[in-house]
Amino acid sequence: MDLEILKRKLSNSQSQYSNEEVNWFFENIGNSKSEIRDDLVCNSLGAGFFEGKFTKKQVVFLINKIEERNLLFYCIKESGEATLTRSFTCLLWDLIIRTNNDKHSRYYQVLNKNEEQQVFKNLINYLANEHDFTGFSKKYETVK
Repeated sequence: MDLEILKRKLSNSQSQYSNEEVNWFFENIGNSKSEIRDDLVCNSLGAGFFEGKFTKKQVVFLINKIEERNLLFYCIKESGEATLTRSFTCLLWDLIIRTNNDKHSRYYQVLNKNEEQQVFKNLINYLANEHDFTGFSKKYETVK
């Protein structure tokens, strides 16, 4: 993946992300390098949702991939790097839920009420089972 192209797209509110780029964001959601995870993936996902840089089909792809891989509970008994995937998956769910309930968003009601309620149940279950509450690490920087 050409990181310079992704950085340019991040700073251009008119840009759109390709399916390959959306998949790359997903695959790197828990990347151990903060310059990838925090500066590029997390910020690009935020811009993608709030600036409408994703297609609705790409958002559905992200939702399906989170659920297929059960990322909220990824290596739930482990601390450290595995926590990055879980916590940044929570951030992605936040973006999905916020835009799902925003009548002005192109992703409005991408989840139906039953799906949204299931996401909330999963998030509550995740919080009940998470044991690593590290907020910042010298090795990974932002963790939660």
